[in-house]
Amino acid sequence: TARATARLFALHLRRPTEHEAFHPREQETEAQAALVPLLSQAHARALHVEPITFLSNDVAADIAATATSRNVNLVLMGYHNPIFGKAMLGGTVHRVLTACASHVAVFVDRGLRNIDKILVPYLGSAHDALALELAARMAKNTSARVTVLNVVPPLTGHANKSADAKRAVEKIFDDPAQKTSLTFKIVEDSSPVGVVLHQARDFDLIIIGVAEEWGLESRLFGWRPEKIATDCPASLLIVREFAKPQESTSLAEFPHPNPQHHPKMAS
Repeated sequence: TARATARLFALHLRRPTEHEAFHPREQETEAQAALVPLLSQAHARALHVEPITFLSNDVAADIAATATSRNVNLVLMGYHNPIFGKAMLGGTVHRVLTACASHVAVFVDRGLRNIDKILVPYLGSAHDALALELAARMAKNTSARVTVLNVVPPLTGHANKSADAKRAVEKIFDDPAQKTSLTFKIVEDSSPVGVVLHQARDFDLIIIGVAEEWGLESRLFGWRPEKIATDCPASLLIVREFAKPQESTSLAEFPHPNPQHHPKMAS
């Protein structure tokens, strides 16, 4: 979406407490205050952001339902340390990744200040394509340089596949009106994870697509984003492309927000 026509929503959800049940005005004031830093940043960048706040008994379900009701293309979530367990892509994040009928990106902040150099690990999945599209958007609106890292198994005659991958990448970045600094790098290695972690030290942001198993299961040759998310020294944007299911909606298990908890617009 072009910058001039893009619609941005800031969604803040909190689980209700017994105290808030008797003091709804205090709850609404606190919710609005939580969005002030984000809205201030948006104002400084001349971006119009529409704030939405309401109490939620099921955060993942309400994120998915709000994304659907507002016809959202991309849901951007901040990563928070899990309270139970060690899975970075578990809990609420996993439920949103699994069921939200929109593209989803999870930001893992490792002290990001400027985005000058972006790395996109590439294996050719639909999730990788989304990662490339987001990297291209960032590059077009900033002076960031993008490196696409194509890690291939050694001794497998990868030349044709790598050439096809390079053409696919260049097509996404092809915009006569906006030149983008793009580097396509091929590395032969049997450990893609090791290569990504080693390369990541030289970049500000890594944009990477999730595996189908959300990184919870090992693949013979794959990224395993869970390990990368845990060990990567740079900030990450972990992305999942949404594909419409063949027969049933992926939101079936998630009810819409409780009618008594309609989204409230922060003033």
